Amino acid sequence: MASSFLRSALALSVIFSLSMPVVQAADNARTTDSEPATLFEGYQGVLPCTDCDGIDTRIRLNDDGSFVETDTYLQGRSGQLFADYGRWSRQGEKLILTSSNGDVQSYQVRPDSLLMLDQDDKPLPDEHQYVLQGAEVALPSDPMSVRGMYTPRATGAVLQDCATGLTFTLHGESKALQAAYRKAAQKLHGKDPQKPLLVELTAHFADKPDKAGDSDEVSASSVLVVDSLEGFVPAEQCQSEEE
Repeated sequence: MASSFLRSALALSVIFSLSMPVVQAADNARTTDSEPATLFEGYQGVLPCTDCDGIDTRIRLNDDGSFVETDTYLQGRSGQLFADYGRWSRQGEKLILTSSNGDVQSYQVRPDSLLMLDQDDKPLPDEHQYVLQGAEVALPSDPMSVRGMYTPRATGAVLQDCATGLTFTLHGESKALQAAYRKAAQKLHGKDPQKPLLVELTAHFADKPDKAGDSDEVSASSVLVVDSLEGFVPAEQCQSEEE
C-alpha cells in the first residue's frame, strides 16, 4: 500500500512539473501582450482632405521631447506644404502632440503605426483612412517661426523655446545675429550682456551627430539651424499671447 501511495505521489509530481512551463509560458505571453508598443522615430501617411487629393503627413519624434511635422497638400492645393514643431508626450497607448501654437492632436499607438483620434480621444469614422505608418522620416529644411530666450555660450548659443519650454542648441549663427544680440543686451543690461534675451527668428531642425563615439550614426536628437533673424525684442522672458 505504501508503495502504491509513493507511485501515485511520484506520478502527480511529474504531471505538475510538466505543467509548470506551460503556466509560465502563459504568464510570459500575458506580460508580453501588456507591454506598450514601441514608438518609431518617424511616421508617414496620406490623410483625407476635403478640397484636395489627400494630405501627405510626416511626423518626426526627437528624443529631446520635440517633434516636427510637415503636411503637404496633394493636387487640389498645388502641393502646398506647411511645417510646424512642438512637444510630444506619451500616456500609456496614447501619443499627444502639442504644436507651437498650442493645438493638440492625439494618436493611438499601435505596434507599427499611429491611429489619429478625435477631440474625445476616440477613433474617427473610417478610421483606416487616418493611419500613419512607422517610417524613416527626415527632418524638413523648411523655415519655421521660432520665439525664445537666446543665451550666448562659449560652446555655442542656446535658445529656450517659448512655445515648448525646450532648450535647443543653435547652429548657423551669423555675425549679424551675434552683433544684434550684443547691441540689444548692452542696452537692456548694461555691463552684463550675457543674460538671456528674447529673440524672434526663422529656423529649421537638423539632426545632431551622436558625439558619444566615433560612429557616423545620427541620433534622434536635433539642433536648431538659424535661417534668418527677425529681431530681438525688449522683454526679459517669454510671454504668452494673452499677456
